[in-house]
This record gives sequence, structure tokens and C-alpha cells, in this order.
Amino acid sequence: MRRAQSRSHEPRSTELVRTRSVRLISRRRSLQTVTAETDSPITTYYFISDLHIGGDEWLRDVQFESELVGFLERLETTDEDAELIINGDTFGLWEFTEFEGVEKFDVLLERYPELFEQLRATGENIQITIIPGKYLDRARSVFEANPDVAAYVYGHTHRASLRRLDGRAVVNTGTWLKRFTPTAARLGLLPPVFHPSFRLSYYRITAEEGAVIVEYDEVDKANPAELSTLERLVSKRPRRESEIPERTVIEQ
Repeated sequence: MRRAQSRSHEPRSTELVRTRSVRLISRRRSLQTVTAETDSPITTYYFISDLHIGGDEWLRDVQFESELVGFLERLETTDEDAELIINGDTFGLWEFTEFEGVEKFDVLLERYPELFEQLRATGENIQITIIPGKYLDRARSVFEANPDVAAYVYGHTHRASLRRLDGRAVVNTGTWLKRFTPTAARLGLLPPVFHPSFRLSYYRITAEEGAVIVEYDEVDKANPAELSTLERLVSKRPRRESEIPERTVIEQ
């Protein structure tokens, strides 16, 4: 399996080409053929993003570490011809202020040995590709320039979503960080209350009978019980997040 190419100063996104061989256009937009012949095993891609592991203050506590290790353990034992793509903001390198340069990675290895050991173990079974960079939503222009692209995958906004555009799919991989959703207070003079929650989302993308299949799932994690009694009493419940289809079929 070939590794997707990347450069840190270009938009962070991945375009999945809609062919029977299933190919990836990396952030350098160089075409990589992952499965060349139709009788070869179909590569399945798993997408997550925006983990922000490490950094100062609250980012130091990776509150989803056990769930991430469990997710990686599943991929360590999969029989699929698979690749895990972490689509940007894997580590909180920009949030480190006490350390410089490669010293930041030494600190990460020291702080999270179990996680890095599991990454190593999973990487012995499947390809793991980490893509750095910033977000730029250019799905429409990509689709217009590349009629064979079936899905445009991006992150950075921390809001998981999937929407259809001209028969193709625009996929946002969300975040595994704890998020805070502002909700209005029942009494207009009071400030909004920020409700904490987790949505550990991931996508599985593969080919099946001439179509590209996009499957959505979440790793279970309870929302933190951090609001005070007063905050719960005076605030409204956050709006229900938009549902993401468990399975989306993109016909060739």
C-alpha cells in the first residue's frame, strides 16, 4: 500500500476518486493508485481528525485516550486491506509553549507511552497516514476539475457532517476533543451556558460493486457531568446534532 503524499502549507483535505480501483488524491494532488487491478483486494480507508494530542493546560489531559487506544486495537486485528488516515491536527504542537522543535515530540512520547505503543502496533498491521495542514473547503472546485472524485474529506472545523453535492459526498471528520455548545439561558439577562460533550466520530470508506461506500460510526463515550445544578436549571438543552447517515452509496 502506498502512503499518501502531503505538504504542511497546502490545504488539509483528501479527495477519494470514484473508480473500481479506488484511488486517493493526496494534498499534493498527485494521483496514487492503491488497488490497480479489479481482482486485487479493495483498500478500506478509515478517517479521523483533530485529536490535538498534547499541548499546554487542558490539552495535556487526553480525555479520549482509552477510546482511541481501543479504536486502534480494533484496527490492529482487522483482516481488511485497510489504511487509517488522520486528517490533520493529530498533535497539539502549536499549543506547546514550554518546548521547542523536535523536543515537543520527545515530550509527547514520554507523556503518552501507551498510545504511541498502540500506534506502533497498529501500524504493523495497516498503513497509518498523518496529514498536517490547515482547512480550506474547496470541494465544489475539486469536483468540477475532477469528475471521477467521489468524496471530499476535510476537518479542522470540529463539526462532523456529511452532505451530498452533485451526487458526491462532502465529509467533515469532526473532532475527538471535548466540545462546548453554547445554549441560551431561560432568563434573557443571564449569559449562555456552555454544555460539554463528546462525539468520537470516524468514517470508513471503501469500494463495493462499482460504487464508493461511505460509512459513519462513533466510539461510545459519555458526556461529562460538569454543569452545576444552577447551570442545568437555567439553561435550555442544546439542539440535537444533525444526524449523519450510517451508510452513503456514491454510484459510479
